[in-house]
Amino acid sequence: MLAEYLSFARAHPRPLAFGFLLAALSSFGQTFFIALSGAGIRSEFGISDGQLGLGYAVATLASGFALGWAGRWIDRVPLRRYTALSTLLLVAGCVAMAMVPGPLLLVLAFFLLRMAGQGLLTHTAMTATARRFRRDRGKALALVALGFALGEALLPPIAVALLPWLGWRGLWWSAAAALLLGGWTALRLLPQAEATKPPRLSQQAGQRPPSLWRDPRFWLVLPAILAPSFVVTGFFFHQLRLASEVDWDLGVVAAAFGGYAVARAGAVLRAGPMIDRIGATPLLPMFLLPLVLAMTAILVGRGSQPAAVAYLLLAGLTSGVSTTMATALWTDFYGVERLGSVRATVAGAGVIASALAPAAFGWLLDLGIALQTQAAWCLAGMLLASLMTLPVTRKRRRQT
Repeated sequence: MLAEYLSFARAHPRPLAFGFLLAALSSFGQTFFIALSGAGIRSEFGISDGQLGLGYAVATLASGFALGWAGRWIDRVPLRRYTALSTLLLVAGCVAMAMVPGPLLLVLAFFLLRMAGQGLLTHTAMTATARRFRRDRGKALALVALGFALGEALLPPIAVALLPWLGWRGLWWSAAAALLLGGWTALRLLPQAEATKPPRLSQQAGQRPPSLWRDPRFWLVLPAILAPSFVVTGFFFHQLRLASEVDWDLGVVAAAFGGYAVARAGAVLRAGPMIDRIGATPLLPMFLLPLVLAMTAILVGRGSQPAAVAYLLLAGLTSGVSTTMATALWTDFYGVERLGSVRATVAGAGVIASALAPAAFGWLLDLGIALQTQAAWCLAGMLLASLMTLPVTRKRRRQT
């Protein structure tokens, strides 16, 4: 498998490096990097964890709604211009964080980071890659998705090392500089033809493409596609409470996050060739199964440290497959010409789901509903979501 990936990467170095670099740069707008400034922000502005979390949730929700509009422009403007504007928007978010004078404008800075980082740069990397590669789309998406893992692995230790020297504001100035350099490098990797020509939306005999919202396939698969964003974010946000509730050692849980990253990367690489062979649609009923088993580990693993490790490894498997599968799925359904609009709609919904999950889980905790009980509900919901995809996979099988 690795030899196959290496051969493929050598044959297409520039477009793959472009997507990989954008995926890595999106890390500056991801929660794991932004959270590193949390202590400094709370101390300087005199705000509580709850106030900081509320502002972050509002900004993330707003970015999810905005992404549904802004993301579709990738179908209408040249890729070079779209990439440059998305990168500059993230740079603006970093500068805003470095200069923010108080809590109110902090929400605006969060919005820019979430909109451009988790939103537009991620969207650009995956959409451009799926559009560029048709025959080996699964492998291409898998290689590009490794950029997310690189950011998750490298940025936290670098940031932690720099914080004592630069402070949290200086860290964001450094991030802005790194983005300018990285964005410039990514744009130089784009072939001229792809960089300057906008996509062509073909319509036969003047017909408009079918509405996404009227397509029953979309509604049948959407709950399954959104489930990992909601479930994983909810449990990760309340990780300390979960460990306390089921008597898991915090040191074991922290160490097992390395296993989560490895499992996610391995699943990404394994899913790529599989999608190339059989397509993304046949994976729909199965890709949530590891996350279902992760919920089972929470339910039956009280006091068991191996269960904590299993929970994170299994969650990593579903997260990895979904990273590659979702974009390929929308390409199978709607083609590459509408991919930007379709993916923007779903990505915006995913951002909203990830923003709502911590609040929903916390609200249920306040009502006295334990996380183990919530895990059982998530398990049931994911099984139902998987069953909902069966009509789509059966129809696809008959057509082939």
